[in-house]
Amino acid sequence: MTTKSSIKLNSLVNILGQLDSGKKLTASCLGDSLGVSDRTIYRYMMTLQNAGYPIFFDREKMSYCFTDGFTLKQSEQSEMFQALDLKSRMLGSSPVGLLSYDSSGQCVVANETAAAIVGCSREEILRQNYLHLKSWKSSGLLVIAQEVMQTGQEQSGEFRHLTTFGKDVWLGCTMSRFIQRGKYFMHLVIQDITVRKMMEVALKENDEMLRLFIENSPVYTFIKDEKLRFIQASKNYETLLGKPLHQIIGKDMSELFPKEFADQIIHDDKVVLASGRRLELEEEFDGNYFTTIKFPFERGGVVYLAGYAIDITERKKAEKQLDVLAAQFRALANTTLDAFLIVDETGKILEVNEKACELYGYSHEVLLGMSISDIEADEDPEEINLHVQKVLEHGYDRFETRQRRADDTLIDVEVSSTRIPVSKRLLTFTRDISNQKRAV
Repeated sequence: MTTKSSIKLNSLVNILGQLDSGKKLTASCLGDSLGVSDRTIYRYMMTLQNAGYPIFFDREKMSYCFTDGFTLKQSEQSEMFQALDLKSRMLGSSPVGLLSYDSSGQCVVANETAAAIVGCSREEILRQNYLHLKSWKSSGLLVIAQEVMQTGQEQSGEFRHLTTFGKDVWLGCTMSRFIQRGKYFMHLVIQDITVRKMMEVALKENDEMLRLFIENSPVYTFIKDEKLRFIQASKNYETLLGKPLHQIIGKDMSELFPKEFADQIIHDDKVVLASGRRLELEEEFDGNYFTTIKFPFERGGVVYLAGYAIDITERKKAEKQLDVLAAQFRALANTTLDAFLIVDETGKILEVNEKACELYGYSHEVLLGMSISDIEADEDPEEINLHVQKVLEHGYDRFETRQRRADDTLIDVEVSSTRIPVSKRLLTFTRDISNQKRAV
């Protein structure tokens, strides 16, 4: 079976051979020798000129010839080399490895680039017969080569190939069959695409890692199109919405969430797209709480909405529990007969009860802006710091001192201070013992 491409290639090689004779040839003369029309010859000549051959057209004599001084290289296999060179030029792939094999599988033509790609010398590759090469069989090249020689159909592909010479390389291959002097030959064009394939493999591995990260991450990630429909969503949405991912992708919010919640999501999404700015908010759905961040991005002239949501339900529950405990603590603190203060390691007052406000004559807000040194009358800042460090190191301290009220009157007090666990804060109870002191 002879293909149109092989007929054209043979015709082009024939034309090159005639031009190399040095004669000026008309289109009619070339057409008669090849059995084709003048119009076909014109197309053939344009193909050769586009391939880079210096062909001159003499308008006065309506004839073609090579420009002065140009000639094809002559050798025992010059015609074969011409076919290979022409094929490679027409493919527009340079530098490429060029090889030719006869019908028995023996390599009859090879260029230096091909030898370099497979990791050997040109002489070594010319001694090879692909029918006897394990490397061709293991990489799949042998099957393709046999199919090309049997059918005449050109084949292309990419192959990972461990050559006979121990070089591990990815090859971009194009195989075709052509006839030369009545015999079938296989033409093979190879390119070393190892770097590109390694990059593809690395990108594929990165994509796989990203996919696994998204599927196993507790973070809910999504991308929506300009109509605010899901086009990508992490797998954990299946659990949240109770349906498989393929029933989520392509749906808008009104098809997935209750109306009131869906309307709020759509409103927020439109705000992000209209403003072009990032939006962070807290959302509640089906008893769960989420911190959601949304942002727009552009690709191919289309603006998409992307974002992620983090489940903060446990944090919210803990905060509510802390609020309850804090309320209980404040109620308990306000029932004690002693002044109650929480201070940090610098002596700054962080919290007080109502009894402390009554004892010192300051409002709650004013006391929270003060330090122990502001109400201490007997001890200087260094002595105050010694008490603080004792509590931080040993967990407890108890002592008597005098402190100053808002009206500048002095009161005798007994101070009991305890370190709050896992912090550098002190829980301090102050009792007014002025009457006891006077009685003594």
